[in-house]
Amino acid sequence: MKGSKKNNSNKSRRFHDIKEDECIFPFIFKGKVFNGCIPDTRGMKYNGERCATEIDKDKNMLKWGYCKKTEKTSKKTSKKTSKKTSKKTSKKTEKTSKKTKKIIKSLNTKSRNIDLSKLRLPKWYDNSCFLDSVIVCLLLRDNPYILNRLLEKKLEPYKLKESNSDSINKNCSLEARQRIRNELLNIYNYLRDNINDNKKVDRKSKTRTKFPRRLRNFRESMKECIINTFEDFTDSSQREANEFLKFIFTLFPDKDQENLIETTYYTNDKETDIKEEVDIKNINGTICKSINKLKTDIFYFVSPSDIFTMDNNINLSDIFKLKDDSFKSEGSDFICPKDNKIYERKIKFTEFNETRYLIFDLSRAIGEMFLDKSIIPNEIITLKNKTKFKFVSSVYRTPGMGGAHFTSFILIDNKWYYYDDYDNPPTFELIGNYNDLIKYKNGKIFQSVIYFYEPC
Repeated sequence: MKGSKKNNSNKSRRFHDIKEDECIFPFIFKGKVFNGCIPDTRGMKYNGERCATEIDKDKNMLKWGYCKKTEKTSKKTSKKTSKKTSKKTSKKTEKTSKKTKKIIKSLNTKSRNIDLSKLRLPKWYDNSCFLDSVIVCLLLRDNPYILNRLLEKKLEPYKLKESNSDSINKNCSLEARQRIRNELLNIYNYLRDNINDNKKVDRKSKTRTKFPRRLRNFRESMKECIINTFEDFTDSSQREANEFLKFIFTLFPDKDQENLIETTYYTNDKETDIKEEVDIKNINGTICKSINKLKTDIFYFVSPSDIFTMDNNINLSDIFKLKDDSFKSEGSDFICPKDNKIYERKIKFTEFNETRYLIFDLSRAIGEMFLDKSIIPNEIITLKNKTKFKFVSSVYRTPGMGGAHFTSFILIDNKWYYYDDYDNPPTFELIGNYNDLIKYKNGKIFQSVIYFYEPC
């Protein structure tokens, strides 16, 4: 599309920053990212939709032109056109699916970034912010592990130790999970503008324009999977982004790895102050040490009690230093499995040795209270197993126990962006580098409830 000097009244304007040329998408205007024309301002200063025709190195709009008005077509013409193009569209969709799988297979151990010139974003509807914020964190970055797990890895029936395997497989069949996967694949392609038919993501779409779309089809497809441990994410009720994220990974599980090590020290010394594991050597008397190695997923859960007891403004990596220090109460016994003796005190430290991907799941609600302590995400986190992880995205939740709204922070091409699905069009604001992110809106990132880290 070419930007023109003529407005909606077909009159040539002579603004100093107007320039006829091809429209450039996306572009940034007044801090917002536009993947289409700036909305019409009829009756105001410009009288017409506008697009950038010249941008600077940071994609800020320098010059602009008027977007040409689209002509209305008759119903007969549109029907003829749809018949002619339906076959072509289906073939293109098949090619797109194959192309996506090729992209996943061609990825190395490091992520590739999305082409911002083709970016399309999900649009809010019926409290979908919990869903939209998680989806952009998972699919906007081409992380090989995440894409393989969600879009390509072979699905298997659930095999649980409990006797309810048959029940869960009946209520959430392989076929149902495959249909949900197909909708996720459509979203992946939609975000990259690789879908010509908007109905692939929103069955109620009426046009082929590039306006933001609701992820209606994906949300409705989840009705086919009922897992008793999760809420219904398909109605219009407010849901938590943390629970939705775990639901998605439950639909597309990975084999748990031995990544969690719990080291517990039993003692009768009630007086010695233990801040870190190195302080254990200061304990007086007998110490019984027990090590428990667990197989878990890529989540590191941070409980409300952990958040409640931690200091304000601590680094996210300091969470690994938290301890569970408790004293025996009446009616309970602390028995060390190594010697089967009863002790008065136990101190537990946790070590997380993940290599695939790392997600911090922060539960900030405790009773009727919301824990709004500031937690600073490290740009790089190095685990004890020497694996380094880079901070790449997060989900923010408005504080409080009432109506919540979820938004996202995403790293693309080493620049941070802020996404909010509620605006029309959705906000995709350029923030800058990591230091800019930390300062953004007085440390808004510190209040996130989910932090995503990729191996680097």
